[in-house]
Amino acid sequence: GHGPFSHMFEHFVHDVGEATGDERKKKYSHEDMSETLLRYLIERNGIDLDAHFSEASATSEQHLNLVVQMIKGLGDDASWDEDKFGRPEEKRFLLDIVSNARSGVDVDKLDYLVRDAMSAFGSSKPPVFDIYRIINSSRVLRRPGPRRDGSERPGEVCFQMKVLLDINEVYNMR
Repeated sequence: GHGPFSHMFEHFVHDVGEATGDERKKKYSHEDMSETLLRYLIERNGIDLDAHFSEASATSEQHLNLVVQMIKGLGDDASWDEDKFGRPEEKRFLLDIVSNARSGVDVDKLDYLVRDAMSAFGSSKPPVFDIYRIINSSRVLRRPGPRRDGSERPGEVCFQMKVLLDINEVYNMR
């Protein structure tokens, strides 16, 4: 869903929207464009999602909804829609992998920081943090205590303390 020059393209589209009064362009996001492109490619190419997912308890539309939500992320306070995703809330941690709206540390961010360090900044070395160490230290854990509404908290992707400096470097580079 990113245009040329990645996030800078999004700012350009917003500026064009402001200048022309085009509400669609003012609200443009690469996440929404990713969904549009994904749905278009699946339909245009006649891809049978049921043939690619072995989990029979969810429909192809529920699988697609989950993938789209993985791209967009889901904040801590946002509700989980089991009917929409075809999975119980205990699978909510899956949404932390691609676009982690809870901690901000996800594979999308790790990937582009590594790519930018080596491409945009002309460095032949990867960034200071160790992407494999971060990924290998991840675990799905539950925060102690109930939510504000008294319900049990679902699991979320967490990281071991030993990668604290690596995680800090991710935030610094971002």
